[in-house]
Amino acid sequence: MKRQSQKLADLLDNYTIRLSMMEEEEMEQKTSPSKWSKKEIVGHLVDSAQNNIQRFIRAQIQDNYQLIKYEQDKWVELNNYQSWDEVLLVQYFRSVNQQVIMIWEKMPNEQLTSACVVDGDTVTLEWIMDDYLVHMEHHLKQIFPDND
Repeated sequence: MKRQSQKLADLLDNYTIRLSMMEEEEMEQKTSPSKWSKKEIVGHLVDSAQNNIQRFIRAQIQDNYQLIKYEQDKWVELNNYQSWDEVLLVQYFRSVNQQVIMIWEKMPNEQLTSACVVDGDTVTLEWIMDDYLVHMEHHLKQIFPDND
C-alpha cells in the first residue's frame, strides 16, 4: 500500500467518526456570513475529492496533464452543502475518499513521476497526491482545531 493511501485511510478512520459525532447545530454554525460552516468545509472536501479523482486518472493517461482549476466557493454554493443531511454528507465524504484510496492503490509506482502542470509549474503526480493530503489536513484542522 502506498504511504499516501495509508495516510488517507487513517485520516478517514479518525475523522469520519469524529464528524459523525458532531451535533447538527455545530456543523451548521458559521463564524461569519462569508465563512464556510463545518458542514460546508466537509462539502468542500467532497468537491476536492471529486475534482482530484479526475486529476489522478487523467494524469496517468495524458503526458504533462494540465490541472483544471475549479471555483471552490461556487462549488460549495451550488452543491448547497449547508442543507445536506449531516449523516449523508459524512458518508459521502468517506465514500468518495475511499475511491481515491482505490485509485492510489492500483496506480503503478512508475506513474508517481508523471508530469502535471499546475499554474505553469511542472510537478509530479506524487506531489499532487501529497498536496491532496496536506489540503485535507488543513481543512480538518479548521473543523477540529484542538487536534494539534
